[in-house]
Amino acid sequence: MLYAVSDKDNPTQVKVFEIYRDIDAYRLHLESEHFKQYKATTERMVKSLKPIRTDAIALGAKAR
Repeated sequence: MLYAVSDKDNPTQVKVFEIYRDIDAYRLHLESEHFKQYKATTERMVKSLKPIRTDAIALGAKAR
C-alpha cells in the first residue's frame, strides 16, 4: 500500500508512506525492476529513502 502526502506549508515537499506485509516483502520490493528504475529516475529529486518503522494506529481513506 502506498500513501503520498505533501506539506501544506511547503507543497514541494512530499512524503511517501509505503506499507509492506513483512520485511521479506520490503526486501523483494527493493530488488524489483520497477524500484530500481524509480531510483535511477528520481536520484536527483529524492533527498532520503530512510525507512522508519512504525505501528499502525488508524489507516483509511479521506472522507469526501
